[in-house]
Amino acid sequence: MIHRALLKHTASIKKNFEKKLNAFLPLLFACLISQPLSADHLLIHHALMQSDNSAISLRSERFKKALVESVARKLNVSLVNDDCPFKRCMAQLHDGNADLIVLITVTEERKEYLDYFHMIESQGSSIPFYIRSEDTNKLMNYQDLYRLNVGVVKGVAYFERFDSDALINKMEMQIEAQLPKLLLSKRIDAFIAHTLNRDDMMKEYPEITIAKFKQPYPPAALVAISKSSSNYEFLKQHLPGAFNELVAEGSLKALCQQHGSCPPEIENYTVSD
Repeated sequence: MIHRALLKHTASIKKNFEKKLNAFLPLLFACLISQPLSADHLLIHHALMQSDNSAISLRSERFKKALVESVARKLNVSLVNDDCPFKRCMAQLHDGNADLIVLITVTEERKEYLDYFHMIESQGSSIPFYIRSEDTNKLMNYQDLYRLNVGVVKGVAYFERFDSDALINKMEMQIEAQLPKLLLSKRIDAFIAHTLNRDDMMKEYPEITIAKFKQPYPPAALVAISKSSSNYEFLKQHLPGAFNELVAEGSLKALCQQHGSCPPEIENYTVSD
């Protein structure tokens, strides 16, 4: 009898507790969502194009990591560098699984899922097409591309005419730094490169030179934010200012000089008034 009464009393206490808890939880949830998430609780995912461990690729990777880490410190947020092949990086940005990417070409398609900040002017420079030094006259103009096997990185946008031209034979690779080796082994006749520093390229591969064909750089940006990111509003509000500070204090230029992987457009970048 005593045992039965005790069980009944315990059940009554449990029922009252659950009733009060159910009434309290909505209030707690409302309080939580009404408070803005502080920066020190944010975890930012940086889509970082995968390195192939070559000297050139590693320098570029170290620069990008150092740049985003400097920004993260200014924003007081935690950071994860998500290594990924370029096409997967773009898919992660499209879906909001990555928050941002640095040094990215602007395309109409990407504008649908990326917000660009700090546009980079080409300053008259051109996208380098690389060929073997013995083949200096093989690539004089755009029409010559139709006779060549051209190495590219899968998913990368170079310039609209080339990207949409199905008549050019293109060999797609996951990582840009793989392309010089393919050229020297004669598996391709030329390759186009965005991120490889041309001075580094010439030092590391003296058998390779830049083709005479010139193609101006398309618009690019220092940084882009995924519109699907859960951190989008915070980054849109604070990220441009953090980059402004890096440029104004000379940190961007110093990072370029430290890692030796920046074209002049980035090393000499200034913030527009």
